[in-house]
This record gives sequence, C-alpha cells and structure tokens, in this order.
Amino acid sequence: MSDIKAKIEADARAEAGEILAAAQAHVDVIKRETEEEIRRMAALQKARLEKENPEILRRREIVAKLDVNKDDLSARRGLIDEAFEAAKAKMAGMDGDGVKRFTEILLAQAVETKDESLVVGKGEKNLNADWLKAYNEKSGSNLKMSEEKAPIIGGFILRRGLVDVNCSWEMLIRTAREELEAETVKRLFSN
Repeated sequence: MSDIKAKIEADARAEAGEILAAAQAHVDVIKRETEEEIRRMAALQKARLEKENPEILRRREIVAKLDVNKDDLSARRGLIDEAFEAAKAKMAGMDGDGVKRFTEILLAQAVETKDESLVVGKGEKNLNADWLKAYNEKSGSNLKMSEEKAPIIGGFILRRGLVDVNCSWEMLIRTAREELEAETVKRLFSN
C-alpha cells in the first residue's frame, strides 16, 4: 500500500509540476505580451508627441503673440486716452476770451432758428447773460440763456424745442476722437 501511495504522490507531484510549468509558461507569455504592448504603446505615444510637439509649440507661440498684441493695444489705447484727456483739459483750461471766441464759432455752426436757448454747465463763469446779449447783437440772434444748468465741464447745449445739440467739451472731444482715432493711431504708431 505504501507503493501505491508513493505512486499516487509521485503522479500528483508530476501532474502538479506540469500544471505549474504550464501556468508559468502562460505567465511568461502574458508577461512578454504585456511588455511588448507597453513598448508598442510607449513608441506610439513618443511618435504622437513628436508629431504633435511642433503644433503644441506653434499654438503656444500664437497665444504668446496674442498676449503681446493685447498688451501693446492696451498701452496704445492708454496713450490715446491720455492725448484726448489732455485735449479736454486744455479746452477746460482756456481763458475767458478763448472760451467766448470758441463758443461763438460753435454757435455760428449750431444755431438754426436763432431762437434757441443756451444751457451751460453748473460752474460756467464766462458764458453768461451779458455775453449772450452781446453775441445776439453781433449775430442778429435772439438766443436765450436757460435757467437750467447742465452737468458739463465746458461748452454748452443748444436747445431747440425737444432737440438738444450737445456742444460740451466732452461731446466735442468724443466726436473728434471717433473721427480722428484711426488717424491718431496711424501717426502715433506708424513704425
């Protein structure tokens, strides 16, 4: 009986050895296939990266150029804003005679019926009833000084019924800016 037991044990060991060998062979095959797949995927990723790298760099360069252009445009806008603010400050700083002469030129262009009313800013010192009386005598107008005051720094608003013609310094600068901005940009940044 011990021979049978030994034979069964030997057969079982042999069969277990074969099973283990087959399993190890299967593990080795799976391991080789996995390593091959890893190498293949790594090669594909490397090739893809090499192919896409120039495009990635090109996109980064485009984004960088856009940022530079945006900053440049912002700086230019700031310079233009400063130029027009300086013009507005110069207009607001005109002496009394300059304000009156400039206003008379504007009135000559804006008046249509010669019966309009003039609305000036709250702090206006130069354009008053005496000045308007003298202007009316010179120009043959019948303009009236409105009791209403406008929230403007300089210039006037010419009121004709329900129609207002805004000749305030702010509006004149804004209108001039719209007309001159392209030309100003061209002159300031022609290089």
